[in-house]
Amino acid sequence: MPAKYVQRGYGQLEGNRLTGITFGNIESQAPAYEDTAATTPIAELENGMLLCVIADTSETAPLGRIAVLPGVAPATARPYLVFSERKMYDERMGYCDFVDKAADKVDGLLFPKLIGLTPDSCIFTTNTINEAPDSLEVNDVLYVGDDGYLTKTAGTNQVYQFTVVRKYTMPDGQPAVKVQVQAKA
Repeated sequence: MPAKYVQRGYGQLEGNRLTGITFGNIESQAPAYEDTAATTPIAELENGMLLCVIADTSETAPLGRIAVLPGVAPATARPYLVFSERKMYDERMGYCDFVDKAADKVDGLLFPKLIGLTPDSCIFTTNTINEAPDSLEVNDVLYVGDDGYLTKTAGTNQVYQFTVVRKYTMPDGQPAVKVQVQAKA
């Protein structure tokens, strides 16, 4: 289900300045699950969502860790930004048409590319937000929602908050905001 801020298609992400890419803080071997027991795989992931990487107690993950929604992870688990590669071979499709679906994978599991965030350094533009379009203003504070979307209402994750630094648009003209990552006060 696409984020509420999205007007057409799915959420998009522009990594304006992501230190996780620069310094190699990238997690791409953790399968995505809705629960910590690794029993229910996540069906769809949009770029710009946030997942937490935790130890795999079920011993099903190849490297001993899984990515889960922030609502089921410990409150102090660090969220990672979903920034998966878009593989679309039709020139009529844009970034808003991309969503990573488990049904399209051979084993039914998503292994998203997750980018580590650094407070006060990372800035990105997104419309993957669970708020009504045009409801955000500069200096509004967004939090990690329990469903992995940015929202004005704080979820259980207590690590980061995101300050809107500019109202913007995505390349296809949809409204978006540029946010800066900050340690939660």
